[in-house]
Parts: sequence; C-alpha cells; structure tokens
Amino acid sequence: MEALCDLRVLEIGGDLASGYATKLLADLGADVVKLEPPEGDPIRRVGPFPGGTHDPEASGLFCYLHANKRSMVVDLAKEGERAQALFAGADIVLESGRPGAIEALGVGPTVLRRDNPNLALVRISPFGQSGPYRDLEATDLTVQAAGGWVSAHGLPGVSAVRVGGRIPEYLAGSFAATAALTALRAARERAQPVDVDVSIMECLVGTLPYPMMWAETLKKVGMPPPQKRRTPLPGVLRCKDAWVGVNVLTAQQWSDTCTLFEVPQFVEEQKNIQSDLPVAKDFFAAIQPWLDAHTADEIVTLGQAFRIPTVWLGNGSSLEQFEQFRSRPFFIDDPAGDWKRPGAPYRLARTPATVRTPAPRLGQHTGEITEPWPAREPSPELKRAPRPASRSDAGALPLRDLRVLDLGTFWAGPFVSMYLASQGADVIKVESIQRPDGFRFSQTYPQLGDDYYEHSTTYQGSNHGKRNLTLDLREQEARELLLRLVETADVLIENFSPRVMENFNLTYEELCKAKSDLIFVRMPGFGIEGPWRDYVGWATVIEQASGMSWVTGHADGPPLNPGGFIDCGVSMHAGVAILSALAHRERTGEGQEIEIAQLETGTCLTAEQVIEHSMNGRVLGRSGNRDADMAPQGAYPTADDSWVALSIRDDPEWQRLVEVLGSPAWAADPVLIDGAVRTERHDEIDAALAEWTLAHSASEVVERLRRAGIPAAETLVATRMYGEPQLEARGYYQALDHPRSGERRYPTWPIKFSYGPEPAFASVAPTLGQHNREILQEELGLSDQDLARLEKTGIIGDKMAR
Repeated sequence: MEALCDLRVLEIGGDLASGYATKLLADLGADVVKLEPPEGDPIRRVGPFPGGTHDPEASGLFCYLHANKRSMVVDLAKEGERAQALFAGADIVLESGRPGAIEALGVGPTVLRRDNPNLALVRISPFGQSGPYRDLEATDLTVQAAGGWVSAHGLPGVSAVRVGGRIPEYLAGSFAATAALTALRAARERAQPVDVDVSIMECLVGTLPYPMMWAETLKKVGMPPPQKRRTPLPGVLRCKDAWVGVNVLTAQQWSDTCTLFEVPQFVEEQKNIQSDLPVAKDFFAAIQPWLDAHTADEIVTLGQAFRIPTVWLGNGSSLEQFEQFRSRPFFIDDPAGDWKRPGAPYRLARTPATVRTPAPRLGQHTGEITEPWPAREPSPELKRAPRPASRSDAGALPLRDLRVLDLGTFWAGPFVSMYLASQGADVIKVESIQRPDGFRFSQTYPQLGDDYYEHSTTYQGSNHGKRNLTLDLREQEARELLLRLVETADVLIENFSPRVMENFNLTYEELCKAKSDLIFVRMPGFGIEGPWRDYVGWATVIEQASGMSWVTGHADGPPLNPGGFIDCGVSMHAGVAILSALAHRERTGEGQEIEIAQLETGTCLTAEQVIEHSMNGRVLGRSGNRDADMAPQGAYPTADDSWVALSIRDDPEWQRLVEVLGSPAWAADPVLIDGAVRTERHDEIDAALAEWTLAHSASEVVERLRRAGIPAAETLVATRMYGEPQLEARGYYQALDHPRSGERRYPTWPIKFSYGPEPAFASVAPTLGQHNREILQEELGLSDQDLARLEKTGIIGDKMAR
C-alpha cells in the first residue's frame, strides 16, 4: 500500500514546478489528475524528443514528470463550473502561473472555502501572491537574478551567468510538495481550507547560505562584506581525460591538496588564493601540468584517499556509467518508451516510490473522471492515536504532536528538522562538545571571542526553534540516554556518512528495539550502500557529480559550481518523505527507514540530461544565459558595477525594448523584428545592449524595462538582501534576539501558510548544550549528581571541548 494512497490531487499549471511537485506525490501513491487545456500542457512541446521528432505525446520531460497521473482536458476559461466541481472533491489543489489566475476563472479561494472545508490550495508563482513584484513579467533568468543566483560563481573574469538546467523550478516544486502535505494536515485538523503561497524568488534567496548575515558578521570583525560569491577551491578542474571537482573546506584539506598536486609552496597561500590575489593565477598555472598528467579516475581515487571532497563531473553520458549508480541501481526504463530516466529521489523501506503507469495521453482520462469528483470514503480508524502536544506554545500547528531527534550536521539534515520545528514539532538537536555541528565553524571568526562557534550565521540560520542536547555518543552511557529519548520520539534524522551511525551501533534495528514505529531518516551523500558510500562530499560535490555543474556556465567556458544550494533541495525532498511516512504510520501503525542519498536526489533534478542522451545519444551542454526561444536574453553590466538580466520573449517585446533604448539605428534595423534573425545576431545585440546598460545605473535600467513590460531584474547580492523591496514587503525576515550574537534579522521560509505560524520561528537557534538540564533532568529524571558526573567526563557540556 502506497504511503499517499488515500490522497486526491488536482494539478493546474503548465510549468515544471507544479509538475514536479505533483510527481513527488503521485510516485508515493496519490491520485493526481492533471487538468490540461485543449492544446495540452506546454511541457508536452518541450524536449527531449526521441529521434529528433516533436511528438507532444513523446516528450521525455513530460513523461518523466507525469507518469502515474491522469489527464483530463478542461478549458478553464469556458468551463469554470466544471473545474469548481472537481475542486470540491480534491484534498490538494496545486496550481502555478501568474498570481490571481484561478480567481479570474471564478474558482478562487472564496469559492473553494465554501465547497471544500478540508482543502489545501498550494500556489506557486515567480514572486508570490503579494508584494510589489507580484505582477511583474518574469523568466527563469530574471527570477534567478532577483533571487541572487546569477553571478560569476566565484571565478574572476567570468561575467554573470545563471545556474543551468531548470533547477529553480525543481526546487520550488520540492518546497511546494512538502508544503502541500503540511497544509493538508492542518486543513483536516481545522476543518477549514488552507492556502499556501510559494515564491520561487524566495526559494532561491532561501537556499543561499545566509550571505546577508555573513556580510554583517564581516563588518563586525572589520572585514569587507562579500560583493561576489565565493566558491570552494580549487573547484572544477580540467584533467587529462575529463573534468573533476576538487573542493576544499578546511586548512587540513588545503594542505593535503597542495601535497596531492605537488605544489607545497602554496600551503600558506589559501586565503590569498581564495581572495583572488595575483597568487591565485600562479597557483592554477602550477597545478595544471599535474592535472594534465593524471586521469579523472586517478585524481578522484587519490583525492578521496586524502579525504578531500573529490568527484567526477557528471553529464548525460557519464551519469549512467558511474559505478555508484550501476551498483544500486538508480536509473530505470520509462514505461512510455525505450529510454532511461532517474528513479526516485528517496527510498522508503515500506512504501517505496514507484512508477506504476506511463504518462497519460492528452485527455486520456477525461471520460472516466466525473464531476463532482465522488466523495472519498471515510479513512479507516487510525492505528496510532495522537499524543498530547509536547509544548504549550505550539498552538494549533499541524506537527505539534511530533517529536524529532536531529543528529544532523551542516545543512541538509538540520534544515528539514528546522522546517518541522516551525510547524510545531519538538525538535531536539543532538551534538557533542567534542564534535559540534560543523556549521558552527562556518561564517564565524575567532575575533568574536572564545565562544565564536556560537556566532555562526549558517548554524543559527539552520537551527531555529530547536532545543539542544549534548551527548558524546562514543560513550555507552550517552548512547543509552539517546535510546531513552528514542522511546519518546517519532522521527530521527541524521546526515552523516553511513559508517558514523554504524560505529555508534545505532542502526535501524537497534533503534526499533527502543521504538518499534520510529521513522528513521538517513541522508548520506552517496548512499548507505555502494562503492562510493564512504566518499567525503557535501553540496558542491553533489552538484558537480549530478550534472548541475556541467550545464552551468557560458557556452565557451568551463563548467561552474552552481552555488551549494542542493542541501536545501534535499531537505525539502526529505520533508515529502517524512510526511508521507507519517501518513502511512497513522494508517497502519508502521514506522520505516528512509534513505535519501543526496546524489540521487540531485540527479532527479537534472533528469533531462540522461533522458536526452538515452533517447538521442546527445550530451546537453552549457548555454550561459541564452534560451532557444528568447532573443536577446542575457545579463549586462551597468554603470554602478552591477548586472541587469533581461529577456525578450517575442517580437512585440523587442519593439518595446527598441523604444526604451531610444530607437538607435542598430536596434531599429527592420530585419531584427524577426526573432530568428535576432538569434543569429545575438552576439552583436549583446555588445550593443551592454554599451547602453553601462551608461546607466542598474536601478534605472530595470525601472525603464519593467515600465515597458519587459522581464528584467538586477542581480541580487549580499549587501542588498536586507531592504530588498519584495522581500521586505512580504515580511521575509524575522528579528530574533540570540543570547550571544544579539538581535539579528533571519530569513524565514519561501512558503506562506494562511494559518501562520506567525512569527515563523518560535525561538532562536540554541546554544551548545542549552537544554541539557531541561531534557536530562526534567524529562529523563537524572539527578544533579548525575549531571555533574556526565559533565565532568565530557559526555555532556555547554562549551566546546578544547
């Protein structure tokens, strides 16, 4: 029985974000009905297509997104009442597109509230359903620029470029799917509809590692704020036969990298090279002969032996050949054709995601779906009665009965547990004073004091609303205390390499002895099993291996690191898996183990690359800021050392751009009214546009273009994130008073629920061991003498061990 077998979902929208959100639900058993216009979903007309055809029934991307769904043709502009009747029988309606679209059809939230008191309505739009940007024209490029994703990606001399592929839409889809399952719980409990507003722009800002707060910290310690994104060094490198990623985080890794590359003279130059001083050029020149003499296989093997995060760059051809994927296996045959596609982004032991039926033909199920959608039979009696709320301040939040143990570190694990906390869960974050969460040492500096690790902006931004307990799990007594907490828990989350939990003897079997219906979530980089299981890696490594780096960059330049955002994407997939497993447990009484291999999740977001190669033997490459259907499109420098992204989608927009430019002779050339001609002369147009933008400030350029209805945005940087009009208007930041750092404004969620919570976070991130006494003494019954002994032996504590 699938985890979401009793869920009914209506999907309205013709973009990837809504399609991916409902794909995640459909693969776990939801009955998803896709409402398509008479001409079909636009994704049907997007490749890859087999054999170079353009058959709308054979689009590989459409087949990937819409397997397990049903298709019903409804002309919403003419058949609003018919759609309204369908909405009345749905659990979730998920729509995407311009804000206010369904209101214009007569089926807005007011009607839905009247007809369906238990409905979750989830709406995805570029900038959200409110704010000054609400109705702006938008494209992928301009939304990426507004969300801070268009940059030089940390490399000197590289002009601003977006992240390749359609990653923002996949990312927004994962946020929307998690939000949908959360909202449904709230709607059923409250017996009133819940509206959810998902902003793609805020999804992008929210997956950057808190640069606006890092800028404040740098200013505090007397260092210049970051104007440009930093990238791990050495980064993406060309070697003898391919491209590899070599990614350094620590001083030890840098020293080992210099040893590996046989350039010991640069061991003391890490900061200077990272800061792009002249020595950086000398370093890269010095290592190139060594790279040219070694294959990718040799470099990855040596790098991993040194415990340096090193990996092959994946692309449409190489991904299927990776030994890790072949050993698990991961890629599957699509039921619609003889070609490969990614499997599921997670593995639920009892309720696995499956592909049961191929993507539907246009309108294939129109005749079998009646209006109104028949009322669902009442759910069977729950096997597990909800327990009382664990915190008095949780209010009526949908996860208030949930207890989560968060053993995670860095971003992927803690980010999803912070989401659960914001929806009312009691989240206990477990660290040790010997090895605190690694994020405590990021974006912080010794100048801040002996407790500098309590000032980290990345740690604080990822751990709001939690309680903190320290336990040295290498010690048997600490392990026994953790197992006593497991007895009271619903979910345990960890994102270590597989060997860590095994070394603690905290396997699923052992945990189930303490709590038989526990949901155990494991989030390793490469998987619990397979030849890469013990490889070291983190977000940038996953982006490189999954193909994201391969398609990011200019057409004539090297692959670039997208930016390390994949952690948050993995977290939102984990949110879908956890909420689905909870639904299964409530129905059956069964817990389960969930494995979320970050590499597999990342590769689900680059599906087109493998599909294209499997269908046609073609490797998708980099296209910079260009788009086959838009000309011109690009990012252009301005007089105030910024960049403006703009897109021209059709001939009327080109005419309006010519007017904005003042109708110069080059732009008024009548042949340029033809989009095909503009595409051929794109380089020439880019040069002329850059000359114009360089004569004006970014704000002036954007204001003129937007007034003409042309999609445009200034690239967002750290120092402009506070005060950004759309973010401020939507209340994106929340002020919290941290006991060590003082009051700061923290990013919240790119998801707004009609029920709140308001504020988004109940409390600021905890300090190390802040709740030791509260948890160990008040909940587990330990005495003062017990606590003193545990602290003396280092099993617990509230200061990092020296």
